[in-house]
Amino acid sequence: MKFFNLLLILFFNISCSYKVTVVRHAEKVLDGSQDPDLSEIGILRSQKLAKLYSSEDIYQIFSTKTKRTELTATPLANLKLLEINNYDAKKPEALKEFIQKSKKNTLVVGHSNTVKSILDSFGSQKLLNGDLKDDEYDKIFTVKINVFKKTKFSVATY
Repeated sequence: MKFFNLLLILFFNISCSYKVTVVRHAEKVLDGSQDPDLSEIGILRSQKLAKLYSSEDIYQIFSTKTKRTELTATPLANLKLLEINNYDAKKPEALKEFIQKSKKNTLVVGHSNTVKSILDSFGSQKLLNGDLKDDEYDKIFTVKINVFKKTKFSVATY
């Protein structure tokens, strides 16, 4: 009986786990505008992100309401036939609560000065010491959340 209970717990833990992937928007055009487009390198990076996650189960995508974040998310959204949902970068706790209620694998696209607050809302005060550097576009932060709301963080580059 104990073995069966252990199997049930393991199955439940695996089946109810989900991931939140957080990235900064890709490289932007430095034209001095308030809402710039992606640069050619940024467009390539957004396509690379889509290719990287093409076989991943992503069920929802969040972006701030700026061109550079939405354009970063667009190739993956198109590939997965998903809408890009906008969120308020000043309210990372509200975003976290929504994602936790949905329990879906999620991509969040933010900014150099918002990625830390998003990760911190999930309990990762030590993953980043501060904002991302101005030229830092290649980091992928993953938050794995299990059925017990325990989190595990990882960082990769792309």
